[in-house]
Amino acid sequence: MKWSVRCFFILAVLCVMVGCNKIPETVLGKESMAQLLADINMADMVIELNPSVYRSDTSRALLKQAVYARHGVTAAQVDTSLGWYARNMDRYMEVYDRTIEILEERTASSGAGIGRTSVSVSGDSVNLWTGPATLVFSSRTPSRYVTFEIPGDENARAGDRYIWRSRFVNNYNPADWTIVGEYADSTVEIIHQSITTQGWNEISFQCDSTKRLKTVYGMLEIPLREAHDIPVWADSILLIRKRLAPEMYSMRARQRVYREQEPPRPKTTDSAAIKRLLR
Repeated sequence: MKWSVRCFFILAVLCVMVGCNKIPETVLGKESMAQLLADINMADMVIELNPSVYRSDTSRALLKQAVYARHGVTAAQVDTSLGWYARNMDRYMEVYDRTIEILEERTASSGAGIGRTSVSVSGDSVNLWTGPATLVFSSRTPSRYVTFEIPGDENARAGDRYIWRSRFVNNYNPADWTIVGEYADSTVEIIHQSITTQGWNEISFQCDSTKRLKTVYGMLEIPLREAHDIPVWADSILLIRKRLAPEMYSMRARQRVYREQEPPRPKTTDSAAIKRLLR
């Protein structure tokens, strides 16, 4: 009799635990959510690559509504689903991984880059970002840092401008964003800023038009809210390289310059070294 009572109790607890994490009927399922997020990601890429077409909020909203219509969902359903997955990180990570799989499958089948392109790319305006287009940060993720390092290869030009962009969600604490450029003569330049608003943010690094770039690298540090496991999203990440534009060259005035014999350049994985340079 005691054994039966014990088994019933264990089964009841297991049922409650499973039920707590069961996807409600009002929330999109894993596959549906992943397919939707993949399409949203691709729509964002279309907007970024066609700024003259989608220059107004209305045109961008219409594209977003077209994605929702394709999946037969409303904005309210999407918001409800995003909120639920944000509170159930294990389920969210499953959706996140599946979304990346979908994007990689589409990229492989089309031969085009969706958020992942070769670092060595020629052209006047190209996306050099090689990581996932969407990242999530929480107490369960292994790191709250995002870094990149790009050598100044044959496609780089003096006076190039590097623009690192992303759309942020739930970043209630200021995030630190840094791009560093090292030149062949050992001069190092740094641009640093804090992200204090949600939505689209960007940081731009203007290369010296009289020097040959050796390496450009950057770091993004995402702070998390204490005592709250609310994930921070960085979505539609882009790293755009543009050729010299004289009207934009004055932005170099915001960059710090370090000459040879001053503090050595930091590695992309050495966040402490970057912070020392920023003091």
